Amino acid sequence: MDKRIIGVAGLALTLSACGGGKDPLAQLCVDEAAKGLEGQVYRLDEKALAASKKVGEDGTVTYKGEVILKPGTSGEYKQFLDCVVEPPTGNSPGRVLRFFFNTAGAGLAN
Repeated sequence: MDKRIIGVAGLALTLSACGGGKDPLAQLCVDEAAKGLEGQVYRLDEKALAASKKVGEDGTVTYKGEVILKPGTSGEYKQFLDCVVEPPTGNSPGRVLRFFFNTAGAGLAN
């Protein structure tokens, strides 16, 4: 039984070393949001943003997320973000093509 536990622990450690499950393209959107919200208090669920990933026919990747501004205060309100990213190709790194905040949550077409 102890060998199985050690084996499972070893597998978990190996998998955790594979980047921790972070999506580097979603991180581009997180970084863009941080630039746009600089100096403001906000909350952005990065895991939910990464989970919203949709790959378009043209190869671009779209992410949608919810941003809570002034969380936990009487002035708390929500905005939504839409982010379209071009994956890295050849020597070109991935980059944000379109990014915007909206209050209606309509955003880009799914």
